[in-house]
Amino acid sequence: MDKKVSNKMKIIMRENGTLATCAFYEVAAAINLGVSCYSGNISLSSIIFNVFTLLTVGSNYVKALSALERDDYRKEHKEEYEELKNLYTEYIDEIVSMIKQYKFEDELQLCVLLDCLLYNGIFSYNNCYKYKHFDDVNEYFLDILGSFVITGNAVCRHTTSFMIDILSKLDINCYEIICSSESNKPNHSVVGITSNNKKFSYDFTNHHFGVIRNNYIYSLPEEEVKYKIFGTTISFSDFKKIPSYELDDEYINKYYDNLDKYDNNLIINFGLFSHINNDVKKEISDKTLKLMPRK
Repeated sequence: MDKKVSNKMKIIMRENGTLATCAFYEVAAAINLGVSCYSGNISLSSIIFNVFTLLTVGSNYVKALSALERDDYRKEHKEEYEELKNLYTEYIDEIVSMIKQYKFEDELQLCVLLDCLLYNGIFSYNNCYKYKHFDDVNEYFLDILGSFVITGNAVCRHTTSFMIDILSKLDINCYEIICSSESNKPNHSVVGITSNNKKFSYDFTNHHFGVIRNNYIYSLPEEEVKYKIFGTTISFSDFKKIPSYELDDEYINKYYDNLDKYDNNLIINFGLFSHINNDVKKEISDKTLKLMPRK
């Protein structure tokens, strides 16, 4: 096997585990088939074996090639990525510095305020933010997915990444929870938080807290939606051992009811912060959409 291809497959194996291990042998079979045909040294049994291998596990083969493309793209755009990463990190640091100037009762109160600031466009270019889904998105740089929030159009995985980038720098124990309310396939992402050795979730897409029981999230207030949990970005076995933060409607509603009672200076200062940083937000937005284009 070509050494470059072999090295790339090792990278895929590190990233994707057993899926990539299967894919490794599929690509090997494809290369062997091609080499044998080219040299004219091939038997009928060899053709049948290699074709059968590709047909029976062809979907993994396609995913393996996609991973190869992802690796090539990241290498080709390494400089642009590092430039955007630095800009994005500096911007997150500025937000964190602003937040540290104020005292919050707890992580729950902070989540509600961040949600309010998010949907008022404070973190986005031209103070304009809305949930928007795109079918064709190049997201080869997973550690800066939060930068899509700054473009003004994002979905759950982007807002979750953005908020985790902020909360983690405030020394809050947070992680991503992959879940679904509609099917047996994961299609939603929320922020999980462990506070006082108890866990809860916050959904920055649908503006609600979540009580976590067994493998489900029950939304609050009013437990309108139940989400099945498929995985977390921390050890899932450790996650399941963490006791649940038992919230109720009365406890939750006080945070929403008190939104208009926040210190006026806080609201004014975040507004000024947004205005002053609009050029920075434009630069991050432009670079994000150039590096990770969508249609």
